[in-house]
Amino acid sequence: MTLKELLASSDKICLSATQIRTGIDFVYTEDIRDFVDSPIDIILTEAEWRNIAELPDRLQRIAGRFAAKEALLKVLGHGIDEIELVDIEILNNNCGKPIVYLQNSALHYWRQIGFSELDVSISHHKDYAVGMAVAIKITED
Repeated sequence: MTLKELLASSDKICLSATQIRTGIDFVYTEDIRDFVDSPIDIILTEAEWRNIAELPDRLQRIAGRFAAKEALLKVLGHGIDEIELVDIEILNNNCGKPIVYLQNSALHYWRQIGFSELDVSISHHKDYAVGMAVAIKITED
C-alpha cells in the first residue's frame, strides 16, 4: 500500500512506524567534463543519453543525474563499487519530473532494503548540480 493510499484509507495512522532514508550529493560539473561526449555505460544509459544529448546544457544535466544516482547509492547503503551507475536510470515524465528505474544490482539492493516508495529531485545552476533521493518504507506495526 502506498503512503497516499494509507492516508486516504485511515482515520488514524502511526507515522512513527514509517521509515525514511535520504541521500544527497553535490557535484561540481567540471569534475565530470571528461564524460560529456561519451557518458553511456559509465554514468548514463542509452535512454538517458537520448533525452539530453542535443540539449545545450547537457553537462549540467549529466552532472545532475550523476548527483541523483550518487544520492540514491546512499539511500541503498552501497557504493559505486557495488552498484553500477547505469543500473539506475533517471528519465523525465511529461512535466519534467525525474522518474527512477532500477535494474540489476540497484534493483537487488532496493529489494533487500524493502522500501516501497522512492523520489528524487535534481537541480543545477551554472557549475554545480545537486541530487536528492528519499525512500519511504511503510510498516504495518
